[in-house]
Amino acid sequence: LKMRIKFGYILICLFLGTQGMRASHIIGGKITYKSLGANKYEITLTVYRDCGVTLGFDNPAFISIYNKSNNSLVYSAGLFLLSRDTVKASSSNPCFVPPPGICIETGIYKDTVLLLPNSSGYTIAYQRCCRNFSVLNITVPNMTGTTITADIPPTANNTPLFINDPPMFICYSDTFKYSFAATDLDNDSLVY
Repeated sequence: LKMRIKFGYILICLFLGTQGMRASHIIGGKITYKSLGANKYEITLTVYRDCGVTLGFDNPAFISIYNKSNNSLVYSAGLFLLSRDTVKASSSNPCFVPPPGICIETGIYKDTVLLLPNSSGYTIAYQRCCRNFSVLNITVPNMTGTTITADIPPTANNTPLFINDPPMFICYSDTFKYSFAATDLDNDSLVY
């Protein structure tokens, strides 16, 4: 069984200036799921954002699940914030010493849902606005949000899990290597 990793694992921190470091803006996130048997799935939403005190994490964070055969909504609910943490800024690359104040927070949400078998599977989605206004490659980033998705195939399955988080920052004009290696509880063949 081949399975494409299509879940939204978007964690790109485009830090291009010190403006907005203390604002609370969405950076990205991921949705993972675990088959619990009997058509039940544990859904986990992880949201990454700039640190700050101006806005709290969504609580609840609303997700929607759609039937892929006809795009009909089959589940919509608010997931409550279970935990939050701060990601430490660190770099093994001597070209970059992070300025004080770089900070990313994570918020973790979970819920268990019942999804009846179907021939097409499901898509889980979470949407949130907005990006940090210092992002230069998005027109009006502080009015642009993100959509985080995960696809559940027609057969009982678990989300592949990346082994490493992407880097929080990279050095300008410097090359770097990042492994997209993942593990899969189902021993599926992972195709990128």
